[in-house]
Formats: sequence, structure tokens, C-alpha cells
Amino acid sequence: MDLGAEYFDIELKVIIPALDYSSRLVLLLINFLLALHYI
Repeated sequence: MDLGAEYFDIELKVIIPALDYSSRLVLLLINFLLALHYI
């Protein structure tokens, strides 16, 4: 259990910054598509 929690914590520390960056790109893409849709 402890090893799993430790691994999960490391995974979160690695993935969250990457997710933060990619989620910004995804939000920009969604905003762009919505803008095209509503023009």
C-alpha cells in the first residue's frame, strides 16, 4: 500500500505539470473551435 501511494504521489508530481500545459492547449483549441462555430 505504501509503495503504491508513493508511486502515485510521484506520478502526480510528474503528470500534473504536463497536464497543466496540455490542458491549456486543449482549452485554447476548444475556444478556437467554439469561435469558428459561432461565427
